[in-house]
Amino acid sequence: MNDTYFKFIRIFMFYSKGSLFYLLVLVSIVSYAQEPELDTNTVNQTLTIALSNQSFPYHFLDDNNRPAGMLVDFWQLWAEKQNVSINFKHYNWQDSLEAVEQGQVDFHAGLMQVESRKGRFAYSESIFTQNSYIYLHRDMPMITSIDELSPYAIGVIEGSSQALSIIEKNKAIKLREFTDRNTQFDAALDNQIMAFAASNTLTQGYERIDAIREFYPKYRRLKYFEGQYSTAVSIGNKHLLQLINDGIAKISQEQKDAIYQKWTQMIRKSDALQLVFTSNLSPYMGVSPSGRAQGLFIDIWRLWSETTGIDVEFVPETMSGSIELVKQEEADVHLAYPEKNPSTTGLKIASHVYTSHSKIFVAKDAMSANSIEGLYGKRVGLFTTSPYLTQFKTSYPQITVREFASHGEMILAIEKGEIDAIISEVENMNVKLVNANLQSSFFILNDPVFNNNMYGLVNPNNPQLAKVISDGFKLLPLEKLKDIEQNWLTLKEHGYFNKQVKKLNLDAEEFDFLAKYQSFTVGIANDWAPVEFINENGQADGVNVDLIKLLAERAGFDVEFKVYESYANLFDAFNNEEVDIIAGLAENQERLKTIAYSQSYWDMPWGVLHSRFLATQQNINHFYGKRLALVKGYQLIGEIRLAHPQINITVVDSVEQGLAAVQQGLVDGFIDTLPVLSELAKRENIIPMAVSLVEEIPIESSKIAVLKKNKLLINILNKALLTIDSPTKQEIFDKWFDVNIKTGLDKRFVTKVAAQFGVLIFIIILVIAIWNRKLRQEIKLRKTLEDKMKHMATHDELTGVANRVLLKQQVSKAISMHQRQQLKLALLFIDLDGFKKINDSYGHDAGDQVLLQVARRLEQCIRNSDTVSRFGGDEFAILITGLNSKQGAAYIAEKIIKSISEPFVFKQGQANIGCSIGIAVYPEDGTEESELLNMADNLMYRVKTAGKNNYAMR
Repeated sequence: MNDTYFKFIRIFMFYSKGSLFYLLVLVSIVSYAQEPELDTNTVNQTLTIALSNQSFPYHFLDDNNRPAGMLVDFWQLWAEKQNVSINFKHYNWQDSLEAVEQGQVDFHAGLMQVESRKGRFAYSESIFTQNSYIYLHRDMPMITSIDELSPYAIGVIEGSSQALSIIEKNKAIKLREFTDRNTQFDAALDNQIMAFAASNTLTQGYERIDAIREFYPKYRRLKYFEGQYSTAVSIGNKHLLQLINDGIAKISQEQKDAIYQKWTQMIRKSDALQLVFTSNLSPYMGVSPSGRAQGLFIDIWRLWSETTGIDVEFVPETMSGSIELVKQEEADVHLAYPEKNPSTTGLKIASHVYTSHSKIFVAKDAMSANSIEGLYGKRVGLFTTSPYLTQFKTSYPQITVREFASHGEMILAIEKGEIDAIISEVENMNVKLVNANLQSSFFILNDPVFNNNMYGLVNPNNPQLAKVISDGFKLLPLEKLKDIEQNWLTLKEHGYFNKQVKKLNLDAEEFDFLAKYQSFTVGIANDWAPVEFINENGQADGVNVDLIKLLAERAGFDVEFKVYESYANLFDAFNNEEVDIIAGLAENQERLKTIAYSQSYWDMPWGVLHSRFLATQQNINHFYGKRLALVKGYQLIGEIRLAHPQINITVVDSVEQGLAAVQQGLVDGFIDTLPVLSELAKRENIIPMAVSLVEEIPIESSKIAVLKKNKLLINILNKALLTIDSPTKQEIFDKWFDVNIKTGLDKRFVTKVAAQFGVLIFIIILVIAIWNRKLRQEIKLRKTLEDKMKHMATHDELTGVANRVLLKQQVSKAISMHQRQQLKLALLFIDLDGFKKINDSYGHDAGDQVLLQVARRLEQCIRNSDTVSRFGGDEFAILITGLNSKQGAAYIAEKIIKSISEPFVFKQGQANIGCSIGIAVYPEDGTEESELLNMADNLMYRVKTAGKNNYAMR
């Protein structure tokens, strides 16, 4: 205030004579006069901005001792917009705040808005968003919330927003304050503190910054606060604050983003793509004790880098933090994320990287059933980010779903009994359970299986990078990818690339189609056994079901089976697009207009089911003048009416109706494919059935049908069909087309006949009794033949012990039993040492005699409940069940070595041999038959290499 102003005040007070009104006016004038004036002259003056010399990358002093950082760039742009001159004055952090508060400078370069500072400063509008973290030493226990840090002292910078916001979050936290960032880092590396607070990016100016990043890695940091970064002026400086906000409003979001990205890019390596990943998902992605990125996905990207010649840098992060870094363009790529297609994260899918599988892990205390139905009415935990979360809720409304953000929360919940099962990726969850010493507390359901498609993600603003990544992945050799996979997975045979090697080779259009449509609905008829039907457990079953499941597995998509009461209803549903796929649909010119067909997967001959009392029919002419039933919707109806008008066709709605029509004498026969009729003929009904092959009707080529709009799906299915070899087809065929004969009366049919014929039932039953006696004799002969065939299929012809097929079956069954009872089993893989010399010296007959004696000696070393098998050549395997410890298996191995070392006497002479034994133990060495066999085989070869005639176990 000048002298003129004070003279005005004295004159006013003299004439006011104490008037209250005038006193209030006076106070208002004084108050107004005390606010700093910001007229044109002031604006044209240079404004001074306080900055911290260590708030990298926001504001700091560079190597040449000049102001630098994103906020220095921001204020320079602001000054240009507002036509204002500015200069910067640097302080340590605490002094920079006091300089603003005491009016030594005009405003602060930038600080976080925290509640406790509002009494000291007036904040401008937000400039940037800043996250605050607590960085934890890599050797500290796993900590997931700030509340768990109470026992530790956290290093903070005196007066910083981190110090204030931590206390606001948890007053019990102990803080250790430092005057500057370098002193804080020195204390962290000297183990004076085990945690410190900092922003997203650690300062570059510290000479031992690499050591800080090694011992306090990003993947161990804990985000505890997200706030707004703005400037601050002294309280009451409204005009300056208005000037600042006016200038901030003139700076667009695009300009802010450009400044932000400039500094994040400068932090990173300019010549390398920065790949961010979730750090605690072993064996897929993680870090070694020294902080080096490792895992299956890491090695895949290293192969990508080698193939494309583009350098990459790996950055570990949390799951949510990694997505944010790509969104903010602080990283280029998330190397593998379980994204849905289309994207739900807001990022762009660059390429498919991998597909893993999730299954249901059931707490043994929660249930003993080994199917999903056992979980009805119970609680299952799923990850919130699971791509199959919605699918599971829709498919199993009988199960209560709880969502979790982390493995730790989920495992803790199941330990507390809050949930009964968890759904998670198999390999990673096995690692988590082992680390938590809970591996024996769960068993895994084989079905259902959920696919986790992992994608490389980029910022949507960078489509060129997405194309570069996609093109690079197309160049990666599948065999090398398989080799990488084999190095990391426990369940090697279930690996994605291992299956892909055996699978089809999709082109880009087909792969994109599957990425878009990951699941398809398959329509089946409920009574077309054994081709397709509903089994006793209410599940889809049969030849077509097994085939479609196999094709889906090999092609990499999911299927859901939808059941219909009749074939006609199924075909209508298909035309109405209620289902995507039908198997076994006949092809004709009319259907080809709207339907696309696969290659044939089976040729099915037609037959006629008729009463066995009638003579066996030789050809279709025998049915001229007779009545034959066919299921509604069969193309064959029109073909027979055209080619054989002498036959009277009766249309029925289902296979069961066709059978009933024959039994009740309404028709003379029922036409269907031979496997279906064979299944019907096995039943022992009131009127025994026979099946005649009808050669005049062309063989039915079984094909898969889809609507033409999904024609790419047919290409994929055809490629998948080519991967199914003859033994695999034979295995499915043998499963469903056996020679079993069901005995016993069809009670439902007897009841129906009794109601229809009343007193005649006695006569009918008498006929049945006579016929049954004859039929049982036939059954006995056929069962004897069947038993002999089954024994030949499952036992070694020379030694009579189990063959490898039976052994694998026995191991799989034993695993299921031991899983429930928490017992161990052992698989001993035995190779004879020196056996080749016997064949070379005495001939193969002598070798056969020795193999017979070896089998007998092995049987004498084990219990009746154990299994000896000849695996092939001079290799044997033994399944030992019901073990309490590994030592039991070692004891048996020692007995075997001693027994085999005894001389073998045979017709041609005498010889001594030895044996090398590898021992795999469930569950330590594997939870599936293939894993145990591989482990035992590898250990056996280790013995061979080390000198033979011994055993090895892990």
